[in-house]
Amino acid sequence: MRVLIGVDGSEGSIEAVRQASRLVSPARDRIALYYAPPKVAVRSDRPLPQDAVDESRRALFQSVFAHAEALLPEPLRAGVEHIVGEQNPRRGLRIAADQWRADLIVVGAHGASTLGQTLLGSVARSLVYDTVTPVLIARGKKVPRADDTYRVVMAVEDVPTLSSATKLLEELSFPETTRGRVVHVIEPLFGAEIPAWLEEKARSARDDELTHAWVEGYDAEKRAKEAQMLQYSKTLPTALATLPPLVVEGLPAKKLLEIAASDDIDLIILGTRGLSIAERFFIGSTTEKILTHAPCSLLVMHYGAKP
Repeated sequence: MRVLIGVDGSEGSIEAVRQASRLVSPARDRIALYYAPPKVAVRSDRPLPQDAVDESRRALFQSVFAHAEALLPEPLRAGVEHIVGEQNPRRGLRIAADQWRADLIVVGAHGASTLGQTLLGSVARSLVYDTVTPVLIARGKKVPRADDTYRVVMAVEDVPTLSSATKLLEELSFPETTRGRVVHVIEPLFGAEIPAWLEEKARSARDDELTHAWVEGYDAEKRAKEAQMLQYSKTLPTALATLPPLVVEGLPAKKLLEIAASDDIDLIILGTRGLSIAERFFIGSTTEKILTHAPCSLLVMHYGAKP
């Protein structure tokens, strides 16, 4: 597997290197570090010699690459490639991923600031919507966990579309301490979330034949989905099936964020279908909400992406 890590010396990129290290194998995987040095701004009327500009940029990328490599475990440092970008990272990382034939791109949730803007924050969002290459967005834990478990949930919407994603998951080297499970969120019984007492009242309306038939059909669909998730989990790497599949009712983004918080999850694996250009800017999407509010890292994989 070929893993491209975007670095810039920030805490976000440090976390990207750390988390990528947990999921790759020195024996079979290759790593490349990508950095696009900022332009040198000179507040002077006197032009700066080009060789001085070049030397300044060289010092920047050499320092960033050396710092990132030092964070890698010793076995992973051999053979690390360096890619110096000449364009905005949002575009440059996509180009580098294509040219280097990356199987996975890793970036921090936030990176170095430029005029108060979180540079890699915009890069992470751009990559999710504008590339078909899987993207791992690394977020550090605010409160360290007492044990060394690595907790993962994989959100599954539609099993038949997951064949390409399953291949990537098989290539990842999950830690031995991984506790993973499949999660599927089904639409609420009434098409939207309602208070628990109101749903219970509707479910208990036995004199309403229509409501009774509706509830029975819905419960049967949920049982069928639980069986499907159980069968699918058997095809996944063992690390992602250490816990039984979970089928819950509600709004996908809300439920996944609740699970991530309550179970102290380290990584959410999320699949998103290919989006048209217009659809990529639909801010209300499940992907966008989780990307913005997830308390942990996020691995986004695209299924059947459209140009």
